Amino acid sequence: MPVSLTNSSPIPVTNGCTPKATIRSKLGDEIGDSVSSKFRSRRDPVDYMAYFRAPSGATFAVERGTSTLVNLWLTILDAVRRAAEAEHLRFKLVAPWPRGRGGDYGRISSLKQDPDLPDAPLYRVQVRTVGEAQRVLEALA
Repeated sequence: MPVSLTNSSPIPVTNGCTPKATIRSKLGDEIGDSVSSKFRSRRDPVDYMAYFRAPSGATFAVERGTSTLVNLWLTILDAVRRAAEAEHLRFKLVAPWPRGRGGDYGRISSLKQDPDLPDAPLYRVQVRTVGEAQRVLEALA
């Protein structure tokens, strides 16, 4: 059942990786709504993030607090890398920092809200349109 992700609650985002926003982005909500029509919602979304499971079983997240781009947090698969490269998108392999580093995590802490994501190395793929997100997410289907 699709989950509506539309909400305009204030969100201060300052993770150093993405533009700062004071309200959740329209783009993030559009991508989340588009994703929810094809992928199963994993859990209730939080202000910063919506969580999904692909038919393949892969868990992924859509970051929803950025103003001009949206980060997709995706399982490390060659198909994901190839899809991001084909779209000429910025992507990076991001692992959490080792435990014991003064409480810092090394990436957006909302990933800790899903049991499959906190300690997993993930690709952070930056998309600027719903179409880009859809084409990259096809790699998880």
